[in-house]
Amino acid sequence: MIQCLKSRNTLRWVAPSGGATVVTDTRPRFNPNAFAGSAAPLATALTFAIAEAMEERAERSGGRLPKPALSALDELANVVRRAGCRTGSATMAPRA
Repeated sequence: MIQCLKSRNTLRWVAPSGGATVVTDTRPRFNPNAFAGSAAPLATALTFAIAEAMEERAERSGGRLPKPALSALDELANVVRRAGCRTGSATMAPRA
C-alpha cells in the first residue's frame, strides 16, 4: 500500500520539505475527527480524475494506453449506493 511513496510526485504531497518537520510543516493537515459524511464523493472524484488522466495519456499515445488499465471498482458502487440511501442521490454528473 505504500508503493506510491516511491514516486517523488506523490511524496512531495505527504512529506515535509524545505527543512520542515512533521511538527513545523505549515500545510493544512487532515483531521479525521472533523471529516464528516461519506467517502462516496471523494471516491467518485478520485476515480473520475484517474479515468480522465488515463484518457489524456491515451490521447498522447495515439489513442490507446501503452498498457491496458484495469480498475477494480466493485466496492465503489456499494459506497456510492450507501451514500445515496442516506442523501437521496447516488448519481454522478455526466461528462461535458
